[in-house]
Amino acid sequence: MNCKRIALWLLVGLVIIGISLVILIALNQLSWYISTRSDQYRNSLSSVSAAVTAVLSVIAAVGVLVYVVLTYRLWQVSQAATDQARRTSEATLMSQLMLEYDGMRDSVRTVQQFYEGYRGNPDAALDAFRQALTAPNQRSEIMQDVDPSRFRVSRFFVRMRKLANAGYLSRRIVWLAIQRAAIENVFLALVDPMDQVVNAVNKKSQNVADRDFYRQLLQDHHRLES
Repeated sequence: MNCKRIALWLLVGLVIIGISLVILIALNQLSWYISTRSDQYRNSLSSVSAAVTAVLSVIAAVGVLVYVVLTYRLWQVSQAATDQARRTSEATLMSQLMLEYDGMRDSVRTVQQFYEGYRGNPDAALDAFRQALTAPNQRSEIMQDVDPSRFRVSRFFVRMRKLANAGYLSRRIVWLAIQRAAIENVFLALVDPMDQVVNAVNKKSQNVADRDFYRQLLQDHHRLES
């Protein structure tokens, strides 16, 4: 049953209730009027009035029941439409996030190659990155290529965390859009440590909000995938 049909039946129910109330009021006034007349007419018409009142009370009760049932059905239809719209919106958003991350493959690869240049020694890579940040010459390959790539990938993950914490993006959508490899092997292993170096060089306090958010996603992945 669609929303229009439910609304029509609700209107019919309200009309029935309204007519019943009008008739009840009229009968009440008629009874009062009869009470001022002769006993013979008063007794006979009062009996008829009582019987009609009982019938109309049943009709009014049925109208109320129909109204309640149809109101509930209308709520169900509206809720189903809302849920479907939410699922469609989330699917669209997830697709957009996946495409955006795919568009950063070159930046991700640049950061990975930077670390690979230090033969699996992340501490040496981070030390070289720190020296490049503080060097007088800011035209090194690290500053021209690696740092812009690091910044682009970092902003993507930071933005998703802020949107999720603000309630604009569900944690489940974040997880399904980027998955474990991107979180664990790219952001937590490569990008976040470089972010902390930038904070230290700029004399800012260590920012663990992003790291904690994505670590929690990894812990909750079973529930987020269900």
